[in-house]
Amino acid sequence: MAIQGMLDFDYSCKRARAPVAAMIYPYSGHHVQKFYWGTCETLLPVYTSEEAVKKRPYVNVVVNFASSSVYSSTMKRLGYESIKAIASITEGVPEHQAREIL
Repeated sequence: MAIQGMLDFDYSCKRARAPVAAMIYPYSGHHVQKFYWGTCETLLPVYTSEEAVKKRPYVNVVVNFASSSVYSSTMKRLGYESIKAIASITEGVPEHQAREIL
């Protein structure tokens, strides 16, 4: 999973703490997912979009891996005032949708 790769990279760079605050899964929030920070297990909460913004108001960057729904999920995230940057790591986005997002 991409999140584990991000955590591994930041741990190997000797970052003091895990930079990932939560996961967003629009269809089913309200649970936790296990990852590793070095050799220690860490549980990340999984929220719906609305929940994430309410419970983690300090988060201002979203990394979006939702290839099939990148347009709709990105446009939804742009509607939240607290979100200042969105990095979409996807492929197959139609050009007209990519232009609209930008």
